[in-house]
Amino acid sequence: MLIRIRNEPTENTINQKELTMRKTILVKSNMLILTRDYLLNNASITASISQFALLFTQFTNDIDLLQNLREQFATNHSGVTENKNILKADLITELSDLIRRILVYAKITNNQILETEVNYTDKKLDVLTNNDLCDISQIIYARGNANSTALASYGVTATTLSTVKTAIDSFTQALPQIALIRKERKTINMQIDELLKKIMAELHILDCLIDILKKAQPNFHEGYKEARRIDKTAFNTLSLIGKAKDAGTGKDLSRATISINPALTTAADTTTTALITKKIAGKGGFKVKSLPEGNYTLTISKYGYETQEINFSINGKETTRVHLSLEKQEHPG
Repeated sequence: MLIRIRNEPTENTINQKELTMRKTILVKSNMLILTRDYLLNNASITASISQFALLFTQFTNDIDLLQNLREQFATNHSGVTENKNILKADLITELSDLIRRILVYAKITNNQILETEVNYTDKKLDVLTNNDLCDISQIIYARGNANSTALASYGVTATTLSTVKTAIDSFTQALPQIALIRKERKTINMQIDELLKKIMAELHILDCLIDILKKAQPNFHEGYKEARRIDKTAFNTLSLIGKAKDAGTGKDLSRATISINPALTTAADTTTTALITKKIAGKGGFKVKSLPEGNYTLTISKYGYETQEINFSINGKETTRVHLSLEKQEHPG
């Protein structure tokens, strides 16, 4: 069967790009806030600088605007994405059940074409792009519907097919919302980028004005330079190391999926927002670089196993280690 190949970015790629961008913005934002606060605390010194007050007012207003844009970027998609992920999991569950029944029928009747058309494992379905998953789902549903009379002996009922169709429709209807959110986030990202350029230009002028006081106020000048310095090493550490095993056998658990989300403590806590989704390597190990300091929730899932969720913290530049043991499901769906 021919599957269309699209240049659709995977969610892993999108998440990693967004995380890298957030780190850059966070580093610069922290520097800008430190600089602003330092100047506010030394207003009696800066009052002697001509033209300083007007520029500093614009500088602080733009920082406030930057913070607002960051909050919009961090919060405008979480609910939609979570809902889409739930719908995707439901769809794969329903499809897998229908596939198993069709495959049995195809093998018994030696229908190799039908077997090839519907021969998708959970793993294959999970790694498809959203659009390809929709296309494949429609094909599998169509084959089930076309052979519904014969498949009745294998437990495929009108209710079975209706449930699959509902899952397909629900997932398909959620995709435009994801596309819209991505477009909105791209727009916000462009606004942030342009605003950062403007703020940095303002800051360079402030640098020149503050340099006027280098001789008269050396301690103030040195403190300003320290606040002004961008910490380029703030996020270059290995933040998390983990290992996953089968709780029963103790063997390494490969190909499980982990997702990491911020454990928000307040409604306004958006500064460490990050979203990472990745597959565990062949030996059950995984590493995550450059997580901002904060509290997180890690969810690990694998077909045939109970999903597990744990909380962990990232403290400064220390590396956090987690060990996970997954129990097998008695009756995996």
